[in-house]
Amino acid sequence: MAVRRRRRGLRLRLRDALAVARTGRAARHRLRRLGRHRRRARRADQLAGLPRAADAPAARRHRARDRRRHHAGARRPARGRRVTRTGEQRAGTADEPTRDSPGVGPRGDASLTPKGEARRRALLAGVLTVLEAGGPSAVTHRAVATAAGLPLAAATYYFSSRDDMLRSALRHATATWTRSLDELEQPTLGDLAETLVRYAVVERAAAVAQYEMLLQAVRDPGLHDDAEAWYSSLEHVLARVGVPAERLPVVSLAVDGLIVRMLWRGEPGDAAATEQLLRRVVA
Repeated sequence: MAVRRRRRGLRLRLRDALAVARTGRAARHRLRRLGRHRRRARRADQLAGLPRAADAPAARRHRARDRRRHHAGARRPARGRRVTRTGEQRAGTADEPTRDSPGVGPRGDASLTPKGEARRRALLAGVLTVLEAGGPSAVTHRAVATAAGLPLAAATYYFSSRDDMLRSALRHATATWTRSLDELEQPTLGDLAETLVRYAVVERAAAVAQYEMLLQAVRDPGLHDDAEAWYSSLEHVLARVGVPAERLPVVSLAVDGLIVRMLWRGEPGDAAATEQLLRRVVA
């Protein structure tokens, strides 16, 4: 009896083991078939350029990373420095602080480093170049970045919109024009004549762009204050060269027309002839 029970127990254990082995083989076979189907499906998705369903969050993260790298000019952080980018924000480097930094925005330049300020000036020069060639309608972030020789991300970082670029360029041109005579201790009509020739004949890009933007101010209320600042700076310059206060409105109108004539016909093209005209107007 004991031997019979042992044999029966062995048969039962052997049957269970064979059942488990058969089940394991079947399960492994099903998994292999499923794996082949999944590999084929993944391969088809890859050929079609589609992300895997299971990896959708990872694919979204990769796409977001690629967009951020594109907007950041594909710049990689220096070794040992952690740079975090979230959403539409781009964390700043040593040259370009973030838009969330105190006192810094697309137009704010109070905290820019020398290299960042140089980039912004190059972009402003690019705005003037594009304005001279195609007018205000040609001003886009891409066109300005190309003219400045900088990546598109630099233009979108420093200037939030086309109107922002136009306003900043008008302010820059006005400040450059005013500074050219403010740097002289006692400017004369001869100094003003030389400045006008240099402004409207020799380096005419800024003048053409400035008058393009003055015309744009007729249709764009956002440029009104900057256009008024230009004419105020013109009267300020004329007052510094000795034009009497009662003659300022008339002389400023004459000089304004003189600049347009110099832009259009390039005459008078020398400082001596321009000074003679100015003396006739002021007298």
